[in-house]
Amino acid sequence: MRCDERRQQRGELLQQIALDAGLTAADISAADVTALNALTAAPCGIWADGEVTSLSLMDAIAGSIGAFYAFDRFGVLRMGRVSAPAGPPAVTFDDVVIQALSIAEAGIPVWQVTLNYAKNWTVQSQPAGSVSVDRRTWLSQDTRSQVAKDATVQTAWPSATDQTFDTVLVNAADATAEASRRLALLSRRMLMSIDIDLSQLGTLDLGSVVGFAYPRYGLSSKLMTVVGVDAGADTHLATLTLWG
Repeated sequence: MRCDERRQQRGELLQQIALDAGLTAADISAADVTALNALTAAPCGIWADGEVTSLSLMDAIAGSIGAFYAFDRFGVLRMGRVSAPAGPPAVTFDDVVIQALSIAEAGIPVWQVTLNYAKNWTVQSQPAGSVSVDRRTWLSQDTRSQVAKDATVQTAWPSATDQTFDTVLVNAADATAEASRRLALLSRRMLMSIDIDLSQLGTLDLGSVVGFAYPRYGLSSKLMTVVGVDAGADTHLATLTLWG
């Protein structure tokens, strides 16, 4: 199966694979599907035979566009695109609400991103003689690549790394745009964990954007995205993992 042949957008593809795997429409956030569709229309293509699993198909599609999917604390399948937090926060935390806070770097900064795309599912080193030189070259390669780099990150962070991602994107322009987008996300971000009283959790869930009225760590003007929720009923505390 080539997923672009089904003429569905990326959110719809993830939704359909989940439905085929046994979930019902009520198990999947329709609003998330619509939102993900609106974020990208980049075509992707993947070959699926009898050995493939629904999970591996969803991983390949989501990974190609920088998306995520997961079940929230209510058992609903959520999905979205990993993006820098933006917009008005759902809630603003201050030093009264925050009972504990710890900060860590979200990995070593990245100065170069290589994105593999246009995967050739049948590599051929010796095609028929009538095949053109350009086509012969294409058939002999497993994938093509686009690179985004920022040397200023490497200057500021000598230990900065480069990362390579395999995708099932089809077009060079989409691969270029996604490589640049990921470089901006990975060049430097913060990972933080906070504890709040369970009563303060409200409707916060995966993907919610939060702000701070907090005097330390330069958080007073910072937005972060909820990427993990541990609602510990036994402790009456909710631990939020935040990224941004």
